[in-house]
Amino acid sequence: MPVSGRRVIILDSGGRLGNKLLNFAAVYAWCLERGHVLENPSFYAYCGDFPRAEAFARAGLTGLSGMAAAWLAKAGSGGEGWLARTADGLGQRLIKRRLRALRARVQDGGALALVKGDTIERLVELPPTVDAEPSGLIGGGTGASDVLVMGWYVRNPAGLTKYRGEILRVLQPRAGVRERARAFAASCGVDQAGVVVIAAHIRRTDYAGHLGGAWHHEVSAYVQRMVSVRDAVVRASSTNGGGAGDDTRTNVRFVVFSDESLAAAEFERAGLDVVFSRASALDDLYRMAELPGIIGPPSTFSMWASYVGGGVINHLGRDVQGHIRVLSPHPVVEDVDEFARRVLEVRRERRRT
Repeated sequence: MPVSGRRVIILDSGGRLGNKLLNFAAVYAWCLERGHVLENPSFYAYCGDFPRAEAFARAGLTGLSGMAAAWLAKAGSGGEGWLARTADGLGQRLIKRRLRALRARVQDGGALALVKGDTIERLVELPPTVDAEPSGLIGGGTGASDVLVMGWYVRNPAGLTKYRGEILRVLQPRAGVRERARAFAASCGVDQAGVVVIAAHIRRTDYAGHLGGAWHHEVSAYVQRMVSVRDAVVRASSTNGGGAGDDTRTNVRFVVFSDESLAAAEFERAGLDVVFSRASALDDLYRMAELPGIIGPPSTFSMWASYVGGGVINHLGRDVQGHIRVLSPHPVVEDVDEFARRVLEVRRERRRT
């Protein structure tokens, strides 16, 4: 692949883990397509969880700063003791200094190019999803040029599909995460004949005021959707002649992922079979990726889980301002019966492999 001589630097993607992962992936796919060199100092805080991304996070640090950042990243990666915490804190100081210098270039007009996808109205589409480089980047100049990317409203579904293997290689979680996720999914019955396991992503606390509460729902609304999905899966299994496995009877089990403590009684009163995942955000993300279906509000967290594992998403809530239409790496299946059929298809494919 020819090298363009252009550095693309993600200055600030905003948001939390799901936002940053999708932003990293979309911009990285653009760089792979066009031969640009990617730097992502804004991802440094997550490098302990995604160690292969660390080289991208500190790539712009040179000399003693670069050597120090490399050592600090290694010392802080995945550790729990005081040395790891101290090393991580010092490493983040170096990165923040670099981010301040980059922001100063923007304010002084010193950045050669700026891609600013900070609102849905200023959504940026990147190659190979579109043929052209983002507006303002085509100058015909010679030599290296820096492009600073701000905001997470960048879209590159074709790139995420084309370069999925390389993206997931770089954004592979630290050792043990995927293995623990597979073991948890197995304990929930994901490999059992006649059992269909679906994720229920109940996200409420930070959604109460987000977008006017459009994606904030009472727990009863989640329960109602779970009942509808359960019944649809049972119908689809029956129509497909036992599509859930060798048994004619299908049991639908939900794994509840939530940022708040929920009581099992509210789900059990509706006759739902539920298991609660009460792990870290990272472990929850990859546990969710092991399941063939995900229901919940629009969220980059569940989008990334779907991208990693190939599970189907069904959303509660309307697509405010077109967020999901433009940002999700996979189509979202809104119809419950179609969602049930697709879940069974994903499950059958996984069991074959």
